[in-house]
Amino acid sequence: MIEMNGPEKPVIIDTDPGVDDALALILALRSPELHVKAITTVNGNTSLRQSTENALRILEIVALPDPPPVIPGAAIPLNREPIPSASIHGRDGLGEITFLKDRRGKKKYTPPRHKPEPTYAPGAIIELVNEHPGEITIITLGPLTNIALALQTDPGLSRHVKEIITMGGAYSVPGNVTPAAEFNFYCDPEAAQEVIGSGIPLTLVGLDVTRSARLSRHALMNATKKRTRLNQFLRDSTEFVMDFYREREGYHGCCVHDALAVMAAIDGSIIGTKRAHVEIETEGKLTAGMSVADLRPYARGKTGAPNATIALYVDSTRFEQQLLERITDA
Repeated sequence: MIEMNGPEKPVIIDTDPGVDDALALILALRSPELHVKAITTVNGNTSLRQSTENALRILEIVALPDPPPVIPGAAIPLNREPIPSASIHGRDGLGEITFLKDRRGKKKYTPPRHKPEPTYAPGAIIELVNEHPGEITIITLGPLTNIALALQTDPGLSRHVKEIITMGGAYSVPGNVTPAAEFNFYCDPEAAQEVIGSGIPLTLVGLDVTRSARLSRHALMNATKKRTRLNQFLRDSTEFVMDFYREREGYHGCCVHDALAVMAAIDGSIIGTKRAHVEIETEGKLTAGMSVADLRPYARGKTGAPNATIALYVDSTRFEQQLLERITDA
């Protein structure tokens, strides 16, 4: 049994680290408003094995006295082949920090000492939620495979999850992996549709706002002048992806998509939202993974009643300031 304590919002973070996932995890772990009960990992930005290792590494960097368990989950999407993103996040998912060496030629980042739990993420999600019905918020930062598998295993689970806050989708803007689809939903459209159709209260934090949730290299370097292990990790892990953005967009920094979803769990006023009916395209040749939201101001007709809350505005200046205050050692 997983024990609950404290007045903070109890959360499960389902993730596929990923550089922006890493910053999101650090944000969650260092924010007193949240009590991270478990970190569940999934194939997405990198393989399940690498995602799990990365989550364990982040826990060691943050160095909590009582870290949450890391529990591996789905190694592949429900019905599709995995989609790698090494060109953005590097071969190890964390900006290739595992290949960095110090002046003596030794690796700067050795494998994490902690081990994952010998259980399976969908089952752990079911256990934790059912033990504390109506209390658990699930924050998803990767493909929704683990959550969909949990719902398939226990259909009654949807009645006991307090809410899901998801980094996923593109509702009034283009996608980022195809013209139509955002990466997390494109990786596993069937899982995304299952979760969105589950009836669980949903807040969808998609590209409409996360493209504006940016962290500049200049701001990060200024905030990490103090020499600590955490600050050095922040500098090292973001360099690869920030170089990618500079080459592709001319911006020396990066979007930190996943950190905005965590920030929305901490302080919902950081985003402006709209209720809408959402479906995920699972069959389209050109539109697989597309998040179709009825944002029309007039009668919805046959599309159905609103089933999700969509983020359409973000206070990007306040977001960057609060992110840096929380994730860095001043």
